[in-house]
Amino acid sequence: MRDNLFTRRELEVASCLKELTIQETADKLKIRRSTVDSYLSRMRDKITVARNTSNIAANWLDSGRNPRLAKLLRRQG
Repeated sequence: MRDNLFTRRELEVASCLKELTIQETADKLKIRRSTVDSYLSRMRDKITVARNTSNIAANWLDSGRNPRLAKLLRRQG
């Protein structure tokens, strides 16, 4: 399993978009504007999934609602 949610190329596109327009990013990375749009769409989808996952995890770790599951999910140190 990857440590990072995004691929190297997605991170590169995001880094460029911090200061450049979509078209300038496409030109700099020598890709089409539609490819940049595709990267953005995939990144949005990954962010949505990550948010939903973290909400589920927060719910599971709530010892008031799920004491047994929360206890089992805590790291034993």
